[in-house]
Amino acid sequence: DPIPVLTKSKTGIENYNVSVKGGDSANRFSVSLGYFGRQGLFAAGPDRTQRMNARMSLNNRFNKHLSLETRLSYAQTNTFSPSQPVEGPRGLLAGLYRGPGNVPVYVPGTGNYAYGSAPTYAILEDGGERDEKNNYVDAVFTLRADSVAKGLTLRLIYSPQQHTLQDNLGRNTLLFWNRVAPAAAIQPDNMLQKSRLVAKGGNLQLLGDYDVKKEKHNIHLLGGYTQETYNT
Repeated sequence: DPIPVLTKSKTGIENYNVSVKGGDSANRFSVSLGYFGRQGLFAAGPDRTQRMNARMSLNNRFNKHLSLETRLSYAQTNTFSPSQPVEGPRGLLAGLYRGPGNVPVYVPGTGNYAYGSAPTYAILEDGGERDEKNNYVDAVFTLRADSVAKGLTLRLIYSPQQHTLQDNLGRNTLLFWNRVAPAAAIQPDNMLQKSRLVAKGGNLQLLGDYDVKKEKHNIHLLGGYTQETYNT
């Protein structure tokens, strides 16, 4: 029965986080780092996910009027999976349940995969892998001017982002043998496919807040300008 051999009854998860804060009334900072790792269902072949993230925040006051807030963040997710789909009616899991349990994985006395056996183990072990990487970088810079005039506060905010997706898929030809010669092949053509998509964006804002008091009334006025850019 290949199911208990190729699947896990338990999977491991790792999760780590560390943060540091400090500063004084004029300058403050905070930094945090995180890592998450998870093993997949299969006991053989590529099947795991890793995620790393980092954040940094800086607050600097130059004088009673001007201050700058900086926020930076980075996240990367990396997923390793088999070269063939896992789910669905033709996926590797379905093949495990449908495959014969009375045919050995290898031709006895050899290292050749046996014709008629379930191909799931061969695909997991030697069929290649898919490597998907997702990177995201984001920043927010806020320059603030307080009390430029009585009751007037101005903010200039700039926020650039970059999102990068990479998908690398490799497949190897797998031969299945009878006792003397190859009888069938899966993934008959070796393949290496790479794709990369980069999306960049940005947001620029100029905002103004004005508070004025007229007799018994408090009046708050808001105004601003926004510009957004996006390209792939």
